[in-house]
Amino acid sequence: MSNPQLARGMLEIAQKRMLGTYPLHARFLARWQIGLTHAIPTMAVTVRSSTIWLLYNPDFVVSCSFDELAGVVHHEINHVLFQHVFMEPTAFPDEEALVIAQETSTNEWIPEPLPGAPILLSQFPQLPANEDAATRYRRLARARQDGPIWGRISALLGHKKGDTVPNSPSSGPNRASDGTLSGEPTDDHSVWAEARASGPIGRMAVGVRIREAVRSVTPDEWKKVSPMVRNRIRQLTQGNSPGSDCEALDGLRDGRLDWRRLLRRYVGLATEERPVFNRPPRRFPDLVGIVPGRRRQNGPPSIMAVIDTSASMTTEMLDAIAGELTRLAVAHRVTVVECDAAVQRVYPFDGRLTQMHGRGGTDLSPPFDRALLAKVNPIVIIYFTDGCGPAPDRPPRFPVVWCLTPGGCKPADWGRELWLPDGDDGQ
Repeated sequence: MSNPQLARGMLEIAQKRMLGTYPLHARFLARWQIGLTHAIPTMAVTVRSSTIWLLYNPDFVVSCSFDELAGVVHHEINHVLFQHVFMEPTAFPDEEALVIAQETSTNEWIPEPLPGAPILLSQFPQLPANEDAATRYRRLARARQDGPIWGRISALLGHKKGDTVPNSPSSGPNRASDGTLSGEPTDDHSVWAEARASGPIGRMAVGVRIREAVRSVTPDEWKKVSPMVRNRIRQLTQGNSPGSDCEALDGLRDGRLDWRRLLRRYVGLATEERPVFNRPPRRFPDLVGIVPGRRRQNGPPSIMAVIDTSASMTTEMLDAIAGELTRLAVAHRVTVVECDAAVQRVYPFDGRLTQMHGRGGTDLSPPFDRALLAKVNPIVIIYFTDGCGPAPDRPPRFPVVWCLTPGGCKPADWGRELWLPDGDDGQ
């Protein structure tokens, strides 16, 4: 038997190594409980009530190199991030196809070596890259009609061993001398029954832990996360249904951003006056039409302020945004758009915000509806959000400023970004 203290020390070292390479994953893992057990042969992850557990067999841990151990831990984290632990087997009756789909979609994003004979995407050329487990399961289940789809895993699941893979290359990873593929899950999936039994509480707990991890990383660290993993996280934390809650706010928070200066800096707006050629310039009145004069706006410029009211936005964040709106409205005419997974309300800002509607999933796209933009006709759109949601691929015809909460992330390649002050920090 191995030394349990040695095994735990190796896990701690692997976790510290991940902090430099995968800061989001490491901080997510730091919120888990870690338990030693001899009931499983390798490692496993599960959810018990509201707690995520990483279970490990110490004999297996000490048999791994540090690189392999980091790969296995990365593997466990991806199973949770991708929601594999909650996939209901009754909805995926082909057990063999389900295991392959889950393992390939997890291992696809792990550059570290894995111990044993892992199930890899490279062994299945019929599977496109960048697909989730459910999509891959459907492909594999349909391929079943053409013949068996696996070798070693079939034996593990009680099927015939030594079956060949249709349309597979003559050589590749984990290929036996007889041309069949061999492989097995890197970890133990049987404990996922606990995760499924945790129900909505377990799912909610995982979502909370992921949001905490996302908020703990810097914008530069968030950019290091692979795009597919970022999308999976957004899908998990945003949901796709609008809410029906009304969040009460105190409406007394003071804004701290200098909006006149910021709008000039970020979108080049001169909101008090604009140059025109049909008015004589003050210093050169004879050069009308050649040197532009200045004309004041007819009233304060119109700003469209979109507020992300999804469940990922805390009351503290919404209070801070309400304060910024009060300050923004000093020199601008503000139209507020409240949106979670759908536009909840559109109304002119009257100087104080005491409630917001939503608190459902997140979709950042509805406020960019052409009909809505034509109705508001703003000179600029300021979107207050944590950025954890899908945005349109293309920008609207109006300039956009993403005003992000501390720990948030810019959700699109277009638009300018600025950050709400965090604590006592300045802008």
